[in-house]
Amino acid sequence: MKRLSQLKKTVILSNMNFNMLCIVTAFVLIIGCTNAIPFGINNSTVQKIESDIITSTGSNNIYKSSSKNFKCHVCMIVTWILQQTLHLREPQFASEVDKVCKVLHIEAADICDGIVKVFKNEVLTVIDGMFLDPDEVCSFLLGPSCGQFYDPFNMWNISLPNRPRYNNKQETKHNRKGSTLRVLHLADVHIDSKYKVNSRMNCDRPLCCRNASGPNTRISARAGYWGSYGQCDLPIHTLEHLFKSLNQSDKFDYILWTGDLISHDDWDQTREEQLHLIDYLADLFISYFPNTPVYWSLGNHESVPVNSFPPAYITGEESMSWLYPHLAKVWSHWLPNTTSYDIRRGGFYTVKLQPGYRLVSLNMNYCNTQNWWMLINTTDPTGELEWLVSVLYEAETTNDKVHIIGHIAPGSGDCMKAWSWNYYKIINRFSSTITGQFFGHSHTDSFEIFYDISHLRKPLSVAYVAPSVTTFIGMNPAYRVYTVDGFHKGSSWSVLDHETYIMNLTEANDFGRPTWSTEYSAKAAYNLKDLTPKSWHQLTEEFLHNEEKIEKYYRYFYKSSPRHKQCDKQCIRNLVCDMRSGRSHDNMFCQDFGVQEIDYRQWLIKNKMC
Repeated sequence: MKRLSQLKKTVILSNMNFNMLCIVTAFVLIIGCTNAIPFGINNSTVQKIESDIITSTGSNNIYKSSSKNFKCHVCMIVTWILQQTLHLREPQFASEVDKVCKVLHIEAADICDGIVKVFKNEVLTVIDGMFLDPDEVCSFLLGPSCGQFYDPFNMWNISLPNRPRYNNKQETKHNRKGSTLRVLHLADVHIDSKYKVNSRMNCDRPLCCRNASGPNTRISARAGYWGSYGQCDLPIHTLEHLFKSLNQSDKFDYILWTGDLISHDDWDQTREEQLHLIDYLADLFISYFPNTPVYWSLGNHESVPVNSFPPAYITGEESMSWLYPHLAKVWSHWLPNTTSYDIRRGGFYTVKLQPGYRLVSLNMNYCNTQNWWMLINTTDPTGELEWLVSVLYEAETTNDKVHIIGHIAPGSGDCMKAWSWNYYKIINRFSSTITGQFFGHSHTDSFEIFYDISHLRKPLSVAYVAPSVTTFIGMNPAYRVYTVDGFHKGSSWSVLDHETYIMNLTEANDFGRPTWSTEYSAKAAYNLKDLTPKSWHQLTEEFLHNEEKIEKYYRYFYKSSPRHKQCDKQCIRNLVCDMRSGRSHDNMFCQDFGVQEIDYRQWLIKNKMC
């Protein structure tokens, strides 16, 4: 029997102060959704709550605390409280959380109302259905520093087929005479329909440049017409300017869109609004690129609530039946009918682009650590990785090359360890079949290298993490174009080069000149012979001792933003660690040059913008 059910039958909570429970619950719920720093809650408050719980229950072992970290401490108390009380006072619970959020000024009243309304059903359903101890839940949500995740579903393994008897491996060679493809990659648009020119671009709310941000008399702190270097998303007219500019200046063989369309006002969203924006983006693609295929993947902001992507076994109102069938219909403009089944059940698909060349679009929300539904069962949600193995095995047997697209990069700290490590094994097994990986989510410009799993020395594959179109937080809008070997006999379908383009917001806003110009070419900027995994690895070696090159990379990492400080030695080591970490929650690739796991994790959290 589930441990939660056993606890419900044995724990008596009649003397517990319910309002006090909601204080800490509101703390975790709001800070988890908005990154707010609450006023009025400190260690002494938590200790008082803990003392009251121990007194009322007669137990001093309410949770297994393996960390003194304040957030972990609160998280474990709150999780225990939730598991004991939700089934008793569910109707009252949400209203009390909302009330406490307002009384403590954790967030503005409208944000408190919105967060509770949007997330209530998901949070209550998931917590009532899970059977994890508090330290297991908190280590899942906040990282290994909060305790060891002992749940048996944490580390699981995907079965991989044996390699075929014949040698299917082909050496990837640089294309000299054959034709090539130009592939546009757009990531993380985050358009804001409520963007307000001249409003405050830095404010005390999670998202600024809006009426609610308040006016600003200082010109340098005002939201610009084309976008802002503050805590703001992208004006709709800037996105439309980008599409118009791309239509007039360039031609593409196909387009990759790797997700995140809606703004960061997670507390004020509806499913109807989300579907409307998906239709809006599809209309933009069709209007400006009527003859160009567009291949989509799902971002974590494509659902309402944000990050909420329950697996296929969740049915009813909380299921994905409101989103996936709609996506199947919209995407059918560019995809064959054979993709509909997989999209409707899991939001992923595969499609053959040319003879010998296919694309796989993954739903990376099934590896998302902020997807609450994964707390119920993390084991290969909806069987996506098992499906991926079957697709790759078929491609291997027919000697097809494969490109993989998705939103959250597999090496990101936002990707669950078990999912990421299994994906890493899959990349290793099919490294001669997979010739390109393309992701987004981070908003910054980076890459991840995958190594031979046996010795973690030989580079086998590279995942490109494209910069965001949105300015959130404090960066220029950007997009990426890849040059890919293709359309000739013996095509490797590998990436030969990539170019990144930005809009300089200072020039656009100050002088009224919104132009999209080349920021850099990978080969030219880093003096690369080619873009093979080996070349990228050698570049990371140079970064450790070539100050000029790493400064250039750091500038491009933040899309030439004037708002980011110089990268010191520890920052450089963390950057290189990030490049070599195609596998999440693992710093084995970084120990050789002195990066400690805790330092790297703190750096990831500090640079998180998605």
